[in-house]
Amino acid sequence: LFLQGSSGLGKTMLAHLISNDIGGDWAWVGFRGNKPEQIRGQLTRVMVEINSLNFPTQVVLDDLDLTAVSSFEREFLTLLFSIINSDGIFIVTGPTECPFHLFPKIWLSEGCQATVPYFDEAEIADMIRNHGLDHDKQINSWSHLIYLMTSGHPQLVHARVRNLSMQGWPAPSHSDFTDPKDVQHVRGDARKRLILELPTEEARIFIYRLSLMTSSFKRDMALFVGNVKPSIALPGEVFDTLCSATIWMRRARQSR
Repeated sequence: LFLQGSSGLGKTMLAHLISNDIGGDWAWVGFRGNKPEQIRGQLTRVMVEINSLNFPTQVVLDDLDLTAVSSFEREFLTLLFSIINSDGIFIVTGPTECPFHLFPKIWLSEGCQATVPYFDEAEIADMIRNHGLDHDKQINSWSHLIYLMTSGHPQLVHARVRNLSMQGWPAPSHSDFTDPKDVQHVRGDARKRLILELPTEEARIFIYRLSLMTSSFKRDMALFVGNVKPSIALPGEVFDTLCSATIWMRRARQSR
């Protein structure tokens, strides 16, 4: 199973829930922020452990970015084959989709890949109920408002609901209609983490430019911004890297 989605969507939590539901012993291997050569070494070590029977054959490969999979494709496929041939199970979470050309190589269909979804208003309403609000009119009002402020992004929704619950679900204030502080804090932390993880100075410059845009935008607009002189080298590739990590990716191929 491949679980794909941008930062903060709950891919790791979903992998935990799935592995707990399946049961048994699971091995977890984290790849967040690792370079291709580091990933290659980790995959090789896991394969060695599985073959020596020291590792469970139910494995989660967490936060594995497949953008540069060509740099470690052989090790990746060899590991997956080792798991499959041992009648094991693997879950791969990451910011990018598994390239389609890999599925035939591991005898799997594209149906084993899923994109982790954003919350809709009904799901936000359920979360609000679970956090202590039981008045239907207020639940509907807050679920709609939280959806508008977060676009349903799970990490932002959790921050908003948790903070409002701690406050005892007060009446909405002006700040709730603009940019609530708890949402600002989560976005701020994500921005700091993203800047540290950006691979090049050009990527940093590109995201600084994009951050000046105050509304949602599509890929074509982002590439236009990247080509403004002094232009960003290979803006499409840089934008795809940013999209794989950033918390502001939205549905319908829009970014924020």
